[in-house]
Amino acid sequence: MALVCALWVITLDGSRDLQQAVVRSVNDKNAQLQRQLENVVREANSEIELLAAKKSELERDLDHERKKVRELQEAAREQNKEYQKLKAQHDKIKRKALLGVSVGGNVQANVPPPNSQGTSTEVSDNFPRSPGPEDAHWAYRQRAKRVPASRYPEKD
Repeated sequence: MALVCALWVITLDGSRDLQQAVVRSVNDKNAQLQRQLENVVREANSEIELLAAKKSELERDLDHERKKVRELQEAAREQNKEYQKLKAQHDKIKRKALLGVSVGGNVQANVPPPNSQGTSTEVSDNFPRSPGPEDAHWAYRQRAKRVPASRYPEKD
């Protein structure tokens, strides 16, 4: 019986040592996993901060681009207004030039633009003619020859 009691005590002592070794191993593994978790959380937080900074930078860029778009749209509207105004003036001058202008109740025939001396080839020097829409149209055409076509886009 004493032998059985001695074996039982040895088994309990061995069992206790085994349990303590298992507990130590589990505690070490737990500490290691805790350190890994802290590293993952730290890396995730720094990535979140990095992405938040990038997001705010992209939002600033987006606001800047939207402002540029608004400015370009406003400039395009202003240019379109100016184009429409010039087109209306051109059409008005062209209409007057094609229909002729009434002078003293008579309809004046379309007169070609003045030659290099400043006088018309069809009007005598005894009867100088007053400047009319034909002259304005001629001057407009001369200016149009000097202006690049891209400056006044065609509208469909």
